[in-house]
Amino acid sequence: MRATHDALSLRRAWGQTGLSWTTTVEEALLYEDGFDEAGPRRGCVWRVSDITAERLLAHFHRKILSGLAAGDEERAADLVDGLALIEHSQLASVLGLIDKLPATLVAGRPHLLIAAAWAHVLLHHDRVVIDQTLDALNESLAALPDEEGPTADLRVEAALVKGIADLFGDRIDGLLDLVSDCVARQKTLRPFALAAAANVASYEAIHRFEFDAAQRWQEWAEPFHARTTGPFSVVYGYCFSGIAALEMFRVDEAERYFRRAHELARRTGGLRSYSTRVASAMLGDLLYEQGYVDEAERLLDESHQLGSEGGVVDFMLVTYGTGSRIKATRGDRAAASRRLAEGAEIAAALSLSRLTARIENERTRWGLRPTARPTGRKEAAAAAAESSAVNGILEMTAELDEDTAIRTLLTETAPHSAIEALERSSALAARVQSHRRPRAALRAGLLEVTARLAVYGEEDAAAALVPLAARCAQLGLIRPLCDEGASRRLLAWAILD
Repeated sequence: MRATHDALSLRRAWGQTGLSWTTTVEEALLYEDGFDEAGPRRGCVWRVSDITAERLLAHFHRKILSGLAAGDEERAADLVDGLALIEHSQLASVLGLIDKLPATLVAGRPHLLIAAAWAHVLLHHDRVVIDQTLDALNESLAALPDEEGPTADLRVEAALVKGIADLFGDRIDGLLDLVSDCVARQKTLRPFALAAAANVASYEAIHRFEFDAAQRWQEWAEPFHARTTGPFSVVYGYCFSGIAALEMFRVDEAERYFRRAHELARRTGGLRSYSTRVASAMLGDLLYEQGYVDEAERLLDESHQLGSEGGVVDFMLVTYGTGSRIKATRGDRAAASRRLAEGAEIAAALSLSRLTARIENERTRWGLRPTARPTGRKEAAAAAAESSAVNGILEMTAELDEDTAIRTLLTETAPHSAIEALERSSALAARVQSHRRPRAALRAGLLEVTARLAVYGEEDAAAALVPLAARCAQLGLIRPLCDEGASRRLLAWAILD
């Protein structure tokens, strides 16, 4: 790996973190306790074991302040390896370091601008800020020679960052073209960009309901994940593999992936790092469904600390949806309402319809607001029906809205309301099953059981519940049954009968 004077470049191989750089004897002595050899030699590349993100950040901070204090602003700007900090999920810190530099120097350094763009996108910052940063990056790139090589690689990575901004906005159309551009340059593009491209492809596949394909992308990406300098891309990759496994009801496999993500993030970044809190969301959601409510609550409370910076929408769905559900099951309706209100505010600010749909669904489930027909249901359902390809974002938004509408019907006293609820729940279950989504099919099936209970009574509904309850028992999933009041009632009835 190329190392330049006073520029840090980190190595990590599936969690084994090291730090290498070319430096002076004086600076090497500051880190001599971490060197693998007896003593530093001028001009050599040294390896420091178990470097922490905080120590890396402190190094850059000290170097920048030193350069600025000496009046050498150019050198201070050259020293910031913002991309290394991004890979260590030091997103806010990257922006803080760049803000210390004169804007004129930043404008002429694409490596700083692309680091800033990564940080703004991954922290869900305002799209206006993201677009301004990307525009400045493109202007900076336009001033470089138009030739193959590093400049072309930066242009491809800049396009990928813009696409990831769409992904974080819960839009997936057009993402695979960006991934293809990255794959075509896999011999020269930096490993983090290739790993990120694979994560984008996995996310896109998950939301086309192509779960095996999502995992194949992660297998392809393993060499690039291994060559990144920090845990960030690997944590996301593990989480996406876990999501795909869970949707296929390979529960043990999903848990392994989520635990790997959480353990890697915690080991390399600490309990309060961005990566750890992101990984906490998915592990907490699964543990809740398995009935480990205390541990799940702790993990989801950790992910909640990220607020609007809480990663892709799937992570936010569980942070605010499952997180609030735990509060409600414990009887703390005030805490549940607060968590949902925060989620609703974030969803509105970032225009995340799927998150809005999940928030409204939880509110309806727990009677935390007057029930009303979701205003976006027809629009989401129509968009899903009109999409030329399967669009899981639209499908899941429509499903959540339909689930909410069905539950609203079941609270009404008019005789036809229960019949309509059953008809719609049966149609919802059939549509979900057509997409071969076992986890979603279970949820839709349990809702249909609730509607059958309202229309046909306990015996009919209990018969429909038996295979679903058996499936939950086989998979070790407790909460899907417990969270449906009708299922709890029917199980008790069947046992007593």
